[in-house]
Amino acid sequence: MPEEITFFDIVRLVLIWTSPLILINGLILFFTTPKAYTKLENILDKEIGGLRKKIIPRLEINIESFHAWLLTRKRTVGLICVIFSIMIFLFLTK
Repeated sequence: MPEEITFFDIVRLVLIWTSPLILINGLILFFTTPKAYTKLENILDKEIGGLRKKIIPRLEINIESFHAWLLTRKRTVGLICVIFSIMIFLFLTK
């Protein structure tokens, strides 16, 4: 009798396949210097045309403040990402 695929099996597979991406992201956050990270962020921040329009400015301010808070704790966030990805990979593989 074939086994049925459940929702939790799909979530498990998605988490297993995304854990290397989380690991790479955590390593980049942990090992980059603030100057290199700021340079990368400035390169990625450029617009390719069109006008940037603020639809909800208060929400943008909150996002920017959260982003600044995360950047000051970037090594901690990187370490948490590395630990989380290793835990996902170890606990969810059979």
